[in-house]
Amino acid sequence: EGNFSEGRVSHFIDNLELGTTYYYRWLASNSVSSEAWSKPTEDGLIHWWNFDNIEGAKAFDRAGAFPATLENLNEGNRVFSLFGKGIYFSGDNTQLIEVPGNKGISSNSDRTISFWIHTADSSATLLDWGSDGIGKTWRVELIDGKISLNFGGGVLLKTEQEINNSTWHHVVINFPTGSTYATETIVYLDGIYMDKKGVIITDLVVVMIIQFIIFITLILR
Repeated sequence: EGNFSEGRVSHFIDNLELGTTYYYRWLASNSVSSEAWSKPTEDGLIHWWNFDNIEGAKAFDRAGAFPATLENLNEGNRVFSLFGKGIYFSGDNTQLIEVPGNKGISSNSDRTISFWIHTADSSATLLDWGSDGIGKTWRVELIDGKISLNFGGGVLLKTEQEINNSTWHHVVINFPTGSTYATETIVYLDGIYMDKKGVIITDLVVVMIIQFIIFITLILR
């Protein structure tokens, strides 16, 4: 904390762990704005659909080369979100966003999904890709108002915190480098690590997951 007349500042950060990736942002103010956050780095992003740049039914991929297609969503579904524009889903199951031609990342490569959500719904499919079979699906769902991960074959991971309270929430789901099993997936809600419990519908205890990464701004009813 402090005042810096030239607009430049340095700060020493200690107690960091070797081999750990850290992400940070700065909060500052000036004569124009009483509160301004630094822009997050875009390094390492594979895809980013923030819905600020839409032409017709096409949402441009800010970080990659795979524009998304808006199905049964028109100009009225484009609304102001917490940051820039978002997409409003009215509950019509034909409304969806697809990314044609993107096969994603195969095997157990690391990946991260990040999105903003504002909803009162208790159940919904938020992100869904992959194919049928054990470990070939990564479906992010709302179950009982809680973020849940479906890996195929009846294996679920479910967080404990409800998010369907008509408030903006930031969700990050990470499958770390070197991981193999679904139980190693990490979930953050509003920057806080979320405990998860396994909901095993079959006799499987662990499952290798196979899929990919997107970075998306999302709004639900």
